Amino acid sequence: MLMDITVRNLGPFKDSVTISTRAGNPDEHPENVLESKSYEQGLLGSVLLYGPNGTGKSVILNSVESLKSILSGSSASGFADPFAFSTADSSSEISVTIGARFIPFSYSIVLSDDGVVSESLYQYATGRRSMVFLRSGDTYRYGKGCVKNRKTAESSVGKDEAFLPAAASNDGACSEALEEIMRIRTADAELNESVSMLEKDEELKGVVLRALRIADFGISNIYSDDEGITFEHEVDDARYRLPAMKESEGVLEAVKVLTTVCRALMDGETVVYDDLDLHLHPRVLRWIVEQFSSDRNPNSSQLVASLHDTTLMDLKNLVRRDQIYLTDRRARDGSATISRLTDHGGIRKDADLQKAYFGWKFESLPRISSSEQLLRR
Repeated sequence: MLMDITVRNLGPFKDSVTISTRAGNPDEHPENVLESKSYEQGLLGSVLLYGPNGTGKSVILNSVESLKSILSGSSASGFADPFAFSTADSSSEISVTIGARFIPFSYSIVLSDDGVVSESLYQYATGRRSMVFLRSGDTYRYGKGCVKNRKTAESSVGKDEAFLPAAASNDGACSEALEEIMRIRTADAELNESVSMLEKDEELKGVVLRALRIADFGISNIYSDDEGITFEHEVDDARYRLPAMKESEGVLEAVKVLTTVCRALMDGETVVYDDLDLHLHPRVLRWIVEQFSSDRNPNSSQLVASLHDTTLMDLKNLVRRDQIYLTDRRARDGSATISRLTDHGGIRKDADLQKAYFGWKFESLPRISSSEQLLRR
């Protein structure tokens, strides 16, 4: 399970910022908290990220996909993206804390244009931080009893490659941490990838078709052949087939989203989704978020998503205060920030959050003056 995502000096983020799924106040929507052997208070089933365009929502969520690419063997040198309005530091850092079975792990990698600057893995087997390995340039340090065949593992890794996969081949802690990171799901980029996945997994396809029916899309089946992707609709006991090009953007987006979401729910995984509300109706979005509450989520899956649809800011009926994160941009240097709703005082657990949000309570809105007109007479 995912506990934290942290980035530093990446994209619009100059300083270190974190999104956490660690639950806070227990008396708010307890159904939204999942039991965790890694964190006593439990972990949140869903976390929603709001904020103006260009304030880093996509950057921090997409950093997970970047991390997975590096751990899959991609060159690390192409992923550094330091804050553009400063020359003080040319390296970027991506970190995740994950709960793998009973033990939380924290993995961090610092990147530059030349490759990996440093890399580390820590475990919390006894509740206290314990080093598994620490890499700084070409120098390695290890915790007691960690990583066998160290020299062989070190010699197999170039300066633009991550060390964790090499260490995982002969170390249980590294293997467990790597497996849990790679289990974090991100959105399927193309419709044909989603449909291909459905054709290879009949059980997943059945769940996705059920989700499409429940969400009222009127789709009874999905096919793919040499002529492309086809959607089947049942109307008045008759079946009609439409090519994907004749379906709306909302239908196509729903298939991609629901394929990713249903796969995560079935496998007990975390799904990180940028722009979850793209082309989707607010009621469909709400229903998706509801699936990650503990009473509908038998495999303890998680959803971390960015969106702009504020109808989900429903503290009374849907989410807790600690499930909402807000991005913003500092006027003084242009850097982006992230704050949790619980960091802002004066917001009751039953407050009208939409009203507070658009009332500039948090300043996490585009700074647009309604008195400024685009064209003048």
